[in-house]
Amino acid sequence: GDRWYVVGVNAQKEPLKLNLNLPMWKKGETVSYYLDDKKCQPQLEELKIKNPAEVKVVLQPDGGIILVK
Repeated sequence: GDRWYVVGVNAQKEPLKLNLNLPMWKKGETVSYYLDDKKCQPQLEELKIKNPAEVKVVLQPDGGIILVK
């Protein structure tokens, strides 16, 4: 359908910075961004897609992310 889930997990001891290529989303769209902060506390933010070919995310050590649209 039209709903997408992008999930990532970081099992390393250092933050993991990624540039994701997400062509299913268009420039200017807003997605729900679930992430762990530096204290491993869950957070929910809105992430505006500036460039679908380079969506920047950070996965904290022993943490993860979920992007939903």
